[in-house]
Amino acid sequence: TLEGSTVFFPGSKKDALILRRVMPEPPKPPASAARKKFNAKVVMMQGLPENWSTISDSHLSKQLKFLLVKSSKYGLMAMGGVWSAEKDGGGPEEPDEAALIRTAIRCVKEAVDVDLSAVTVWHTFMELQYHRPAEIYKGRWFPDQEERTVVLVPEVSSLMPSKEQYMARINEIKAEHDTAA
Repeated sequence: TLEGSTVFFPGSKKDALILRRVMPEPPKPPASAARKKFNAKVVMMQGLPENWSTISDSHLSKQLKFLLVKSSKYGLMAMGGVWSAEKDGGGPEEPDEAALIRTAIRCVKEAVDVDLSAVTVWHTFMELQYHRPAEIYKGRWFPDQEERTVVLVPEVSSLMPSKEQYMARINEIKAEHDTAA
């Protein structure tokens, strides 16, 4: 449901360097990589208060808030990454739904250090399938490739810490940052 107690505490702008995670560039696939690629992306949505329709005159679309990541190269984007049979399980040729959820959990943990493994309800928001035709790009040959991306929305309301727990964790991160500097 849209109503829920999920609230994101992103911190203040002065703490941006403490909260930032640096991700290495993803490894280049080998030349013999499969021609089918599977991606799992995650969009987390903040819950609305129970009386959302009576407390604000603004349209529902202005009240919905989503947690995304910002890339210096691509701008705002959903968290997630590429399915790996070795890391996420699933069939040898393509993943099942559970394997894509494991991919989403792994990639979110790597990107923003949020563990979604305790989430029990996942909603498939959308699935994109597209065909990349074979081409020569910047002097390199790329064979044709099928790509499937599933965008998932986890129900995270039961995982959300209280504001006090959140601030305690921020203070732990600050202490770790101060000792490392």
